[in-house]
Amino acid sequence: MSDAQPNTLIARRLGIAGSYEAVAYIRRDCDVCLSEGFGPHARVLLSHGSKHASATLLHVSDGWINLDENGLNEVAWERLVLTDSEPFEIRYIPVL
Repeated sequence: MSDAQPNTLIARRLGIAGSYEAVAYIRRDCDVCLSEGFGPHARVLLSHGSKHASATLLHVSDGWINLDENGLNEVAWERLVLTDSEPFEIRYIPVL
């Protein structure tokens, strides 16, 4: 993985539209996924500066995205106001 902080991944715009929900795609074998125990369909909080989005997390096979990347659909991308290769934080949604 890169020099990113824990729970930080690099943004990758996947161009997937057609959902009203933010969706994040993560490699099941990436360090963040393994250390946090993110399961498939986990609800997560994505943060970039002052922007936040709750999203459903889906696992993908190796080769589709890099280990240090998190792929985002268009809804998540627009809510976080990102550019390609920008780091952002991912974590479980805090329990109330």
